Amino acid sequence: MIESVLWASEPRDGESLLYVEGWALEPYGMEPHAWCATAAGEVRDVTWSRPSAAYLGLPLAPAAARELMVGGPVLHGRGGMVSMVAKAWMRDGVPAGLLADAGRALPSEQ
Repeated sequence: MIESVLWASEPRDGESLLYVEGWALEPYGMEPHAWCATAAGEVRDVTWSRPSAAYLGLPLAPAAARELMVGGPVLHGRGGMVSMVAKAWMRDGVPAGLLADAGRALPSEQ
């Protein structure tokens, strides 16, 4: 996950990237994962040689992600558990200004 936040921290070819942490779909199921994305939601996966079939995650500005990652990944803790940051966000909400606007919204149930 650190590779993705470092990659997102340094724009390449004039392209600004966001750090995204969440889950990626693999043949055996969902896998905790981190990747980079453009503001349009285009995935730039710098850690897997083969892109995933689907990605779902929270986009963060790279500087915010780096600060939050001092103790490890933002969302994922050890052994498949959620991190302390994720627990606090579930309890108190995500602090204003941390999430970046990227990709497309998921459809709402009607």
